[in-house]
Amino acid sequence: MRNVMRSLPRRLTATIAAAPVAVVLAACGGSGDDDATTLSLSHWGGIWEEGVTAIEPGLTEATGITIKGAADGQNGLTKIQQLPTAYDAALLTADKAAVGLQDGTLQPIDTSRIENLDTIPDAVLDGLMVDGELAAVPISYGAQGILYREDLLGKKLTSWADLWDPGLENNLAIGALPSVAGVFVLQAGGEAFGDGPDDLEAGWEAMEELRPNVQYQYTLSSDPLSKLADGSLLATVTFADLGVDLADSGVTTLIPEEGTNWSVQPVGIPAEAENVDAAYDFINYMLSDEAQSTWVEATHVAPASQAAELPAEISDQLLETDEVAARLWPIDWLQIGTEIQDWTVRWQELFS
Repeated sequence: MRNVMRSLPRRLTATIAAAPVAVVLAACGGSGDDDATTLSLSHWGGIWEEGVTAIEPGLTEATGITIKGAADGQNGLTKIQQLPTAYDAALLTADKAAVGLQDGTLQPIDTSRIENLDTIPDAVLDGLMVDGELAAVPISYGAQGILYREDLLGKKLTSWADLWDPGLENNLAIGALPSVAGVFVLQAGGEAFGDGPDDLEAGWEAMEELRPNVQYQYTLSSDPLSKLADGSLLATVTFADLGVDLADSGVTTLIPEEGTNWSVQPVGIPAEAENVDAAYDFINYMLSDEAQSTWVEATHVAPASQAAELPAEISDQLLETDEVAARLWPIDWLQIGTEIQDWTVRWQELFS
């Protein structure tokens, strides 16, 4: 188990939607090919940039692609809309990918060109389908869970409904809209008190009852970790894998049996990309066993490919088993992408 205080700074950047980074990938086409091509990739900074750097040696050996990067502080989808030919591939949040396909900013993925598509959990793929077409290809995902101090709370939590336990009064941290982490709590309310995670009206009603328990709302998924570790917070909803390193600090991680929500890291291809072939080569490499292992180790999320063989020291840090993958809730990312601004207004009124 890694030292908690050493791992917190790394975790702090692991789950944020950091500023996109413009990266130029020079695809040499293998040794001896003088007609080098380039692939321009937009991705997030922070730990995700570290992940791209980590996969570079294997990527270069397998495909001839080399990576050169420069910071870009704008939203990935917005940047593509402003400069439609500037990027050939992009790491986007799932809601942005779905909206991008619908409005024509992205081209639909040709699924016949993706080699390991059938190894990705159905729920993860289905959430990125827009009118029967795939908006982007997932390369990793992370299941949500409840991280809590069982030792201080004095009881076990077993379900999403336990977030409403009076014992958590002023001791719960949740994500704040417009972050999708806030939507995840709405879905938990729909599951606990309505007809399921897509019953958001039941979720909104449940939020009224949850307010006394909310100590604060975070914008970075790793924000609550230090407070959980020092006991000034009893519970939070965030990436389940973030709790692994905190077990020695008394933190228990629960992925409820009724299922869970999740986020995904997908790669999309802009509609006017100039190097589509290289984009598909990049995606296929990212789904290889080698790249999945390297990416997961660097970013602390689960591999998109359920067939990926990971070293034990990496897989032991992940909670997304096949059983958890089978319990992932369906998520309509297009609905989230189109309605999240209105939901944010309602959320702010609720907590004002």
